[in-house]
Amino acid sequence: MTDEKDHVGSLLRAAGRRIEPSPEALVRMRAHVHGEWQATLAARKHRRWYALAASVLAVVGAGTLFLAIREQVAPAKTGQIIAARITHGGELLAIDRNGVETSADSDPELVAVGNRVHTGANAGALLVQLPRGTTTLRMDRNSTLEWLAPDRLRLVSGRLYVDTGHAAAGAAKLRDPLVIEAAGARIEHVGTQFVTVVSKDLVTVGVRDGLVKVMTGAISEQLARGERAAIRFDASQHAAIQREPFATSGEGWRWADELAPRLSIEGRDLVVVLRALAYQAGLTLNFANAQIEADARGTILHGPALDMAPDAALQAILATTSFRSSKQAGATGELLIQPR
Repeated sequence: MTDEKDHVGSLLRAAGRRIEPSPEALVRMRAHVHGEWQATLAARKHRRWYALAASVLAVVGAGTLFLAIREQVAPAKTGQIIAARITHGGELLAIDRNGVETSADSDPELVAVGNRVHTGANAGALLVQLPRGTTTLRMDRNSTLEWLAPDRLRLVSGRLYVDTGHAAAGAAKLRDPLVIEAAGARIEHVGTQFVTVVSKDLVTVGVRDGLVKVMTGAISEQLARGERAAIRFDASQHAAIQREPFATSGEGWRWADELAPRLSIEGRDLVVVLRALAYQAGLTLNFANAQIEADARGTILHGPALDMAPDAALQAILATTSFRSSKQAGATGELLIQPR
C-alpha cells in the first residue's frame, strides 16, 4: 500500500502545478452552466404543462376523446385513407396491409382502406371506426375483417359485433355510416347494436338494439330489437331469409360483452352508469317507481372503471349501493331496480 502511495505522489509531482483557467474562460464557463440550468428549468416547466394538459383532457369527457381521435388520423402517406383504430388486442392481431403500408412514424394501430385484420384463436379485438369514433367494432376469435372503404367492410369469416354508440354519439346524424358485406348478404344499420356471423353457406344477423336492414339479391328485410335473420345460400347462391326471435342478452353475447369498452364511473350518478351498462349488456333498465329512480340519481359513484363485462360490472356496482336488480322474463331482458 505504501509503495502505491509513493508511486501516485511521484506522478503528481511530475505533472507539476495545475494550470488555472483565464478570467475570460471562467466567464464563458459560468455562462454555459447558467444556460444549461435555464434550459433544464424550461424543460421541466414544459413537462409539467403537458402533464397538466393531459389531466385536464382526462376529465373533460368522451367528447374530447372523439376530437383527439380526429386530430390523430391524418393519412400516414398521400392517398392512404384511415378507416379505424385498434383499441384492444392490437398485439395479438395479424394485419395484412395488402400493399397499403404506413410510414415509419405512423401509428401501427391505425387500419387503412385495403387492410385485412385477422384475430387468432386466443383473443378477439376491439376497434373504433373513424373519423368520429362513435362506432365500435368487436371481432371474435378466429375472425377476418377487410376494409373496402371507410364506411364499408367485408366480414370474411367469424363473428363481428357492431355498436354505433347509443350514449356517445347523441343525435343519429352523428353516427358513422357503415355497410357490412358478408358472403352474398349486405347489412346496414339504422343506429343499433347487432352481430353478424359468417359460416360456410350461412350468414346470421342478430339485433340487440335499434334497426338493421338485411339485403341479398332482390330480397330485403328490416330487423328490430330481439330479432335474428338466418340467410342461407344454395349451390347457385340463391338465398332465403328466415326470421326468428333472438334474446338480446345472455350467453350468446358473452364473447362480445367481454370486449366492451370499459365505462368510467368516477363522479357520475348511478342512473347514468346503470343505463350505459344495461345498454352494453343488451338489457332494458327500469325502476320499481319514480322515487327509487330519484334516489339512484342522487347516488354519486367513485372509483376506476371496472375491468369486467357490462353485466358483471352492473352487479358489482349495485352491490356497493342500497339497490338491487332482478331480471324479468322475456327475450328483451328487462332489468328492474329495487331497494335492497
